[in-house]
Amino acid sequence: MKLAAALFWLLLLIIPARGAGPTLEVALVYPDPTEDSREMTRQLEDGSQETLHVAKTPVVTEFEVESARRGLSANGNAAVDVTLTPAGSKKMLAATAANYGERFAIIVEGDVIIAPFIRGTFSSHFQISGGGMTDQEAEDLARKLDPSQRLLTLPAP
Repeated sequence: MKLAAALFWLLLLIIPARGAGPTLEVALVYPDPTEDSREMTRQLEDGSQETLHVAKTPVVTEFEVESARRGLSANGNAAVDVTLTPAGSKKMLAATAANYGERFAIIVEGDVIIAPFIRGTFSSHFQISGGGMTDQEAEDLARKLDPSQRLLTLPAP
């Protein structure tokens, strides 16, 4: 009986609730609205907002994350270094190769954190930074995204 109860709670923790969105999405940004896009806004550093037309289907989500660790951006600010699974790496490589010069959005818990231009192909590693993320926020996000930490950070049933 205890094993069945433990498996039940484990499944509840692993399988997202219906209607709950992914914690992480990396999705292409279209220059204009399309049937395949959703309108999202991004808060800019000067306090203004930018409207983006983000693909409804992401290139990758947290389910293609192999690991995530708190790190530092090139300018020394808090960041999260993400490594993708082999399947996620293939998707990211194909998307960046086919969309050079376009933008993609990194969406965390429904908010567009950054929307950089694709300046080259990459596959297995990327970094989430910007938005004034604190060290603690970077640590918390890394725990949410890292599969080895995801279950450890959820509240006990």
